[in-house]
Amino acid sequence: FVTEVTEYIRSAVLDWEPRINLDAVRVQTEASTEGLVHIEVDYTVRATNSRDNLVFPFYLQEGTLVPTGG
Repeated sequence: FVTEVTEYIRSAVLDWEPRINLDAVRVQTEASTEGLVHIEVDYTVRATNSRDNLVFPFYLQEGTLVPTGG
């Protein structure tokens, strides 16, 4: 799953965002929170050569509550 998502994101960014150089894509699933995937994209803006990153929490199951145990 993680490899598939990583390659899908990498391919989409390379195909559709010509203003940046893609430096890294990291996808992590949270063992403690079922259905949560953290996606981190590191990139460099070609015009300015400045580096930045985006971190996006992505929920596979929208609108579900995580029990708090209490």
